[in-house]
Amino acid sequence: MPTPSLLAAAAPPVVLASASAIRARLLDAAGVPVAQRPATVDELALKESLQAEGASAGDAAIALAELK
Repeated sequence: MPTPSLLAAAAPPVVLASASAIRARLLDAAGVPVAQRPATVDELALKESLQAEGASAGDAAIALAELK
C-alpha cells in the first residue's frame, strides 16, 4: 500500500468548500492534498428556509452540498 505522501503526489487535491483551517490541517495530516475554495453560500439563511419548509436534515445537507 502506498504511503500517504505517495498518495498525495498522485492524487488531485480535494476541493474543500470551507474556510476551516482545522479541516484543512486534518486532511493534510492524513496525506490528502487540499485546495481550499470557501463557498459564498449563506448557510444560515438556507437552513432556516429549508427548516420552515419541513425539509429533513439529510435534504438540507444535500442542498448545501449542491450549492457549494
